[in-house]
Amino acid sequence: MLRQNQRRVAWAAPYALAIASGILLTLSFPGWNLAVLAWLALMPLLYGILRFPESAFRQGFIAGVVFFWSTLYWLWHVTAAGWLLLGTYLALYPALWAWGLARFRKIFPENSGMHHLRLALFGAASWVALEWVRSHLLSGFPWNALGVSQFRNLPIIQIAEITGVFGVSFLIVLFNVALFCGTRRMVLEKFSMARWRYEITVSLFLLVLVMVWGMHCFVEHSAAVASETLRVGLIQPNVPQTLKWVDEYEQQARRDLKQLTLDAAVLHPNLIVWPETALTTGPGFDGASAELVQELIDKGKTPLVIGTLDRDPFEPQLYYNAALFLNPDSGDAPPYHKRHLVPFGEFVPLDKTFPILRKLTPIGGNFGTGRGAQLFQDQHHPLRIGMLICFEDVFPELARESVQSGANLLINITNDGWFKESHEQMQHAANAIFRAVENRVPLVRCSNNGYTCVIDPTGRISASLEDAGNIYVRGMKVAEVKLYNRPPAFYTRYGDVFAMLCLALTGLVWVVWGIQAVKKRSFAPSSSSV
Repeated sequence: MLRQNQRRVAWAAPYALAIASGILLTLSFPGWNLAVLAWLALMPLLYGILRFPESAFRQGFIAGVVFFWSTLYWLWHVTAAGWLLLGTYLALYPALWAWGLARFRKIFPENSGMHHLRLALFGAASWVALEWVRSHLLSGFPWNALGVSQFRNLPIIQIAEITGVFGVSFLIVLFNVALFCGTRRMVLEKFSMARWRYEITVSLFLLVLVMVWGMHCFVEHSAAVASETLRVGLIQPNVPQTLKWVDEYEQQARRDLKQLTLDAAVLHPNLIVWPETALTTGPGFDGASAELVQELIDKGKTPLVIGTLDRDPFEPQLYYNAALFLNPDSGDAPPYHKRHLVPFGEFVPLDKTFPILRKLTPIGGNFGTGRGAQLFQDQHHPLRIGMLICFEDVFPELARESVQSGANLLINITNDGWFKESHEQMQHAANAIFRAVENRVPLVRCSNNGYTCVIDPTGRISASLEDAGNIYVRGMKVAEVKLYNRPPAFYTRYGDVFAMLCLALTGLVWVVWGIQAVKKRSFAPSSSSV
């Protein structure tokens, strides 16, 4: 009986360690805000996959399921099946990472500092490679990359100007693996520091170097002189999603929008912004909406950016999730149509092949997809607005495309009311912070009920709409936004070069492994020659 219990414990131990890593990762993200845990979170999983390599894939999968199911729990408010399926799919990425790390360790089993450093570098590079693939495969879902956990660690996240958010993920994984391997070797060698310092020293040196450089960048950018300072009015109507499309409530919502906008106009902002689908029917095809907008333009005499639906003039049944720029001085600009739609929220993937998938979504049909970065410009100010709707601010390439097109201000309008009062709102804002740092332009977020705020080019939140810490309020905020006239950031010019290097390094390792495996089979004696 004792041996049987010992076998059960030995079987369950690696999976318990995987669960522990999943929990630690979850606690490091917005909502729980224990960001320091990310620098240790992978260590239980590392012990499991290096001690029990035969089950490494399962261990990584379990850690991933715990992490993604717990951090994405708010999807339950929209689709329980989608929450389970998405979390399960995303768990495959840490599973592949764990399996690859176990294989690397099997091929290079030496216990020296140099080999541990190679293991740490491979682990960090392969993690970034998988995060990049996750950001693009099957339309992509880059939400909560590991580096996002450090959104409040301003010195560390400045590296995103060069590497994107992936550079922060790289540092976290490198430190986890190096610290685990070095500490384990120190224990095995009876706390002899002379033999384990190599991998720890290198990882710490790199971490300190990034922090010092980041502090320098933070101070430099904070002291930069703005080319112009705008006053932007942000309107947060805080409309419950359950009532948003109810005709009786819509009239009250419009009255609230009108009053909040007029209140903001009294403070003489240069621009007023409404959140995503603040108007459920667009002024281009709805007379009441057109009348409301025109009244506000005439009374407030302030340019408006409004979130609404737009209808295709050539195909009236096709709608777009859109933003409109209405300027009383220079006239209306062409609308911006959302470029990256939400699967099962704005379109159903493969719905014609698998019609049953339509039952997983609350929408009645697919929205149209926008093409390209449509900038909004004001002739009276050097203002060029790059728009991002809903979770488009989670995709680095969309923000980068807008800045490459000339935007000196990014505006994200979103409706996070789908997810009620949950951790989704702060997770969404944390992801958006990296778009400002990567491109070194300010980012303004205007949400229906989420985190309405202004983010400066260093990733610092300079203003927010809240009441005694409560972000779920109805109200308006007029905040200053500083524009800068500076050369494009490295990331804006070159994009995911760092992620591509990590992807190439990981692919090269796998190619070498494949060649070695083929050679072993070629030189292995056949059964007939034995």
